[in-house]
Amino acid sequence: MAAARPESMNATPVHAKARVSLAFSDPLFVAGQHVTGKMELECRADKGLGIGLIKTELFAIQGVHYFVSILSIAIISRLLCPAELTSRDHSATSTFLHMTRCFQGPSLPPSNAVLPHPLPGSDPLPPDYFPARKGITTFFFRFPIPSSSPASMEFVKGLARLKYEVRASVDVSWKGERQTVVDRKEVDLVEAVG
Repeated sequence: MAAARPESMNATPVHAKARVSLAFSDPLFVAGQHVTGKMELECRADKGLGIGLIKTELFAIQGVHYFVSILSIAIISRLLCPAELTSRDHSATSTFLHMTRCFQGPSLPPSNAVLPHPLPGSDPLPPDYFPARKGITTFFFRFPIPSSSPASMEFVKGLARLKYEVRASVDVSWKGERQTVVDRKEVDLVEAVG
């Protein structure tokens, strides 16, 4: 499994000329089977919009969040650090499962969402970007879930959490500015029976 690439600093769920949306085939999935669904990419420009990397990713994330009470902070700060204590909230998260499905990108052929060659008279696009086709293109995904995967859960009103999430992302270039358009949805997963 590849390491999770941090999300781009210029990632946005909203773009003037491109939209990404996710939908699952079922409301609930079982460990040992597959998380399936579709990603839709809508391009709203007649010309000038470039599309680069198109992908979906599945993440399984476990996290703990705990709060140190104000009274505890006051006592600890007087004993250990009388001058200053800067944080009251502590959290730790880790990704224990990550899968990626690329539909277009470096060393992959152009997808149905783009034209394979630049239009005559159009501005040049960055490397590995193609001119967008106006309209909606659908990409279907399927992620296998190991049968040993634990169920999604939240413990003590968010103190501890285990979640599965699918993220769809598309790199776009519009008027010389590059952004990553994203959508994300949590997956409800239950443990395998037996």
